[in-house]
Amino acid sequence: MPRVCVECNLKQIKLSGRLAAVAGFAARGAGVIDVGTDHGRVPVYLAASGYPGDIYASDINVRPLSRARELARAYGVDGRITFLLGDGLDVVCAGDADTVIIAGMGGETIARILSGAGRLYGGVSLVLQPQTKLWRLCDWLDGGGYRVADASLAEDANRVYPVLLARAGQGGGARADMFACLADKRDAALPGYISSLIAGAERAARGQASSRIPADATAETELRFLRKMSAYAGGWDAIVNEHRFRRRADGTQGTGET
Repeated sequence: MPRVCVECNLKQIKLSGRLAAVAGFAARGAGVIDVGTDHGRVPVYLAASGYPGDIYASDINVRPLSRARELARAYGVDGRITFLLGDGLDVVCAGDADTVIIAGMGGETIARILSGAGRLYGGVSLVLQPQTKLWRLCDWLDGGGYRVADASLAEDANRVYPVLLARAGQGGGARADMFACLADKRDAALPGYISSLIAGAERAARGQASSRIPADATAETELRFLRKMSAYAGGWDAIVNEHRFRRRADGTQGTGET
């Protein structure tokens, strides 16, 4: 997948496909906080891109926050970003931002941060990029009254990661909403991504069986759900493959649209 960059002070700041997808969803808001900012690349990218709203970058540790400040200073946007030292969302007040980014953490950790913040203020959008435990995060979204409004798959270091945009409201369940968004976009990575999730779930089931751990009913339910989504995605997989064939045949780049 292509990498995204902007020019700033005759330099370039580059984002991986994963962080570019996160920044793309965050750019829709009017004020943003990046929780667990680490290197600070997304806030710096937004500031350098001309994002008009307030930008906050928070981290629980001093060292990564210092690195983020240094990066912002190198690109001349340190005056555009407010850096906050603290745990999760405890360092911001309601109304400071309408978009919350939590990326690069496990789904359970993201859910814990969101739960620790109490009832989030109305109108907030959540841009979430779990590295693992996607289902745990989906469970939190369902229980917290959030729906997946948009989703994308992004490649980073030869792995594919989901990026979710969640908003308050009722949908068909976070899992189903995510896959429906990806299928509606004809995301070419979806069939392979579902296959990898199925393979992981099957490995976990075999591990349980070999260790004589009692069968996990939730795991079996997830596996059935994934197989159902795999059949759903297969309905347009042939269209994606046909587009790729046409692109190779005529030498054009194509758009992926049908």
